[in-house]
Amino acid sequence: MSIYMSRAELEEISEGLITAYANKFSNRVIQSIDIEHFITEFLMLRIEYASFAEDDAGRIGFLADGATPLLVHQDGKIIPFVFPKDTIVLDKFLLAEKEQGRRRFTMAHEASHHILSKMYAMPSEGRFHAEYDSERSYSKEELAQMFASVEWQADTMGASLLMPRRIIENALAKYNQSNPIKVYGDNTITSKDKAVIRRMAAYIGVSYTALVIRLRDMGLFEYHNILAQYENGSRVPKTGTLNRIAKALGIPPEELFCENCRKCMFLKNYYRKKRKSHTTFDMGIEEDNSYREHNNPDDEGILYDNLD
Repeated sequence: MSIYMSRAELEEISEGLITAYANKFSNRVIQSIDIEHFITEFLMLRIEYASFAEDDAGRIGFLADGATPLLVHQDGKIIPFVFPKDTIVLDKFLLAEKEQGRRRFTMAHEASHHILSKMYAMPSEGRFHAEYDSERSYSKEELAQMFASVEWQADTMGASLLMPRRIIENALAKYNQSNPIKVYGDNTITSKDKAVIRRMAAYIGVSYTALVIRLRDMGLFEYHNILAQYENGSRVPKTGTLNRIAKALGIPPEELFCENCRKCMFLKNYYRKKRKSHTTFDMGIEEDNSYREHNNPDDEGILYDNLD
């Protein structure tokens, strides 16, 4: 049985814990949270590393309950090993320098499971932290477990512990004069703002993706719809307009189009104009004016940047 807590409640609890931690270890909270120190010296949990041998390669963290075995590689064999209760076990690959952000977030996630179990006055259970793989086919049972409220709460609290509001706001002030991050369409971020986010992430010690999600959840995105007047097919943007939009976003003009949609008016108009000065350039698009009659919004094919 789990008890639902809202994002606001989880954030308030996290902020309270970080404040208590900062009061006890005043030299530890400056630009980022030393999550390992927070776990071992404030929560009094152990952290160990092992080579996981679980069938699910997405399982990278484990909160031991002293009873549930974890399959690990040891001396060339796969064995079930029971770690002491209140031990956070991480897969050894997370020790690599390039995995720092994932390692820190996984620690925070598992620490959140421990905190929540104490708040609910429930016995802690052996729990995995499994990362979602967009290319994998999950069963209904796996999806239900992955997105259960208890996992969402651990993710939300983990992000709040690792990226407290004041630290995010300080980093935003340092690298973006406290201005919100501009987002165009649903999730297009300019090259300039992506660079800002990457500098902030390095400063705080988290991954780019984790920080993007945290900024969004904190309401620090400012949304714009720069292509709104063209998205319903009512107008065909001129090549110069497209180039100016792309320049403003800091992306190549081609990224505004869907290269797979041969009827896309953006793509056709752009390359039709482009071929006038590059007659040998052939995208395999027929020379006709059918794009002028192309009014299906589903075929507009604006290609937005991913947040990864």
